[in-house]
Amino acid sequence: MGTNQIYDLNRTGYRVWQLLQEGSAADAICSRLREEFDVDQSVASNELDTLLRLLSAEGLIEAESDADGPAT
Repeated sequence: MGTNQIYDLNRTGYRVWQLLQEGSAADAICSRLREEFDVDQSVASNELDTLLRLLSAEGLIEAESDADGPAT
């Protein structure tokens, strides 16, 4: 990373980061968050989408396109 930035994630954000490192897709991460944090589908999906956009905007992750669906 060439930004000289420090990023701080809360417990949920850190869990998303771990699942991304394992290669999990966004839909699988959303399911895991729902199970592990007992959160509603729409809340989990919206919050995950926001975090992924922020991580992408900071250049910390890159979207991968899937032949069967949209990029995650």
